[in-house]
Amino acid sequence: MEKNEVYGDEIEISLFSSPNGLYEIYVSCGIMYGIIRVESDKAWTLREELKQVLEADYKQNGEPSGEFINTFAEKYNLDKNEMYLLGLMHDISYLIDEKNHEEIDGEFLKSQNYKYAEFIKHHVTLPSVYIV
Repeated sequence: MEKNEVYGDEIEISLFSSPNGLYEIYVSCGIMYGIIRVESDKAWTLREELKQVLEADYKQNGEPSGEFINTFAEKYNLDKNEMYLLGLMHDISYLIDEKNHEEIDGEFLKSQNYKYAEFIKHHVTLPSVYIV
């Protein structure tokens, strides 16, 4: 992980590097979750843009509307079905163990071969394995 920022419980933006050149930016804002793939040379600029867009909408509207989510998904080329599943899966054990939910969720989803299990496992923490 290159950088992770969390703003209260409302907004999270995490930038993950990748050996294949594409970086992945994990975003969450209220009920909206997504992963945006971007070339490494554009990753930091896009991450800052996403941060500004999400902060501005949150300050103005609070919880993102369906219209905002659809517009955001189209603008940043997000798969809406993938966004929906990521949103459902990222905190499935939160009520069981709030403190360790991301690790529990990640391990369970890894056992189910869910392709974003590692993102979910580390969506709150900054493991040294991801710091480049």
